[in-house]
Amino acid sequence: SGLPAMPKKAIVPIATVAILAWISTGVYILPEGSHGVELTFGEYSETATQAGFNLRWPFPIGSVNKVDVESVKTLSVGSSNGNTEGQMLTSDENIVEISLSVQYKIRNAEAYLFNVNNPEQVLKEALISSIREVVGGSNVDYVLTDGRGEWPAKVQKNLIDTLKGFEVGFDILRVKLRNAKAPKEVQAAFDDAVKAREDRDRYKLQAEAYRRQRVIKLQLLPKQRGNPVVLAIF
Repeated sequence: SGLPAMPKKAIVPIATVAILAWISTGVYILPEGSHGVELTFGEYSETATQAGFNLRWPFPIGSVNKVDVESVKTLSVGSSNGNTEGQMLTSDENIVEISLSVQYKIRNAEAYLFNVNNPEQVLKEALISSIREVVGGSNVDYVLTDGRGEWPAKVQKNLIDTLKGFEVGFDILRVKLRNAKAPKEVQAAFDDAVKAREDRDRYKLQAEAYRRQRVIKLQLLPKQRGNPVVLAIF
């Protein structure tokens, strides 16, 4: 009774197939633009950079993490859907709502995976900190209008300097302003203030243009004692 014994001649082929199947678990394909960070017994061993077929120790001895080092990644922060992480206080104690995005690219796959825990969260916290520092040192007019095209570059420089001390494995490419506005509660009042300032500047320009026209007309009038007509050009 019971199962018949396996012939000894069959053991070798079966064992060979099993060994080959196990070895095949160490073969992997690395896509273009990716690096393969290889681990042996859970410890870093080497990084494969050649696209195509690569070898590592078979499972469970070895494993690999494939990291895209070509694509430009984007991380956004700011106030949305009740999220208040983008609310900042300016130097003149006004609250503004800021939305920014940062573009970055992984440079060192090993450092990106192992040097910091959760690199995207580290980047996010560093970005928010950089925004707070720049916005906190600027008045509300500079943040929302006058310096709108300038201060995001200051945030980018601050962010790069902050991350410089850590080998995070990625490079900052660009910080882009998505939106900067006053909170809804005060937006109408701020819009009125901006419009009043624009009206004031427009009136000043109109008055200056009128003054110049008057000067030119007066200069065109003939002067006494036969003096030549003089045209004042400003």
